[in-house]
Amino acid sequence: MKKLFISILFLLSASAVVDAQEKKNDISVMYGLGSLHYLCENEGGIPLYTHIKTGALSVQYIRRINRILGYGGIMVFEKIGKDEFYPGTRGGDNYGVSASRTDCVFSLMPVLRSNWVHTKYFNLYNKIGLGAAFVSEKYKADDKSLNLPDKRESVFEPAYQFTLLGLDFGSERIHAAVELGFGSQGLGVLGVKYKF
Repeated sequence: MKKLFISILFLLSASAVVDAQEKKNDISVMYGLGSLHYLCENEGGIPLYTHIKTGALSVQYIRRINRILGYGGIMVFEKIGKDEFYPGTRGGDNYGVSASRTDCVFSLMPVLRSNWVHTKYFNLYNKIGLGAAFVSEKYKADDKSLNLPDKRESVFEPAYQFTLLGLDFGSERIHAAVELGFGSQGLGVLGVKYKF
């Protein structure tokens, strides 16, 4: 019994030493398409033509608590252009009035990550983040004959990211990352991670 107890203590201490030598922090620079703000924007049934100006650019920091859980934060910036078409009449003829709109979205979220498979060179994980987004909206009417005013608005909105499947792989310090999920970072996200 004593030998078994000593063996268990030895294995636990050896695994703790190996875990202490692994890198516990990573910082990522990522690019995503199909973000929450891009997909869900349609105000009051106004027809929109939405186009991407930057995509979702994000910086993420994660600190591992143990081999399974990690926590950190994500900052996301995205610029989206939209053309809005308003029905109107002039001299009895129906025609569409268009306005250009540019949204700048800055999101900040704390995040929790769960590793399913964790090695020095390969990780399979999912994550969840919930925070707030600051959205600056700038409107500019293309048809000046109707005297629609140019305007700016700023609003706060909820921001979140649910990553259903994340995969990173590479060397001991540098990893490539691919994520599939839904939220402020996008449906599909690619990036580079530096572990330290």
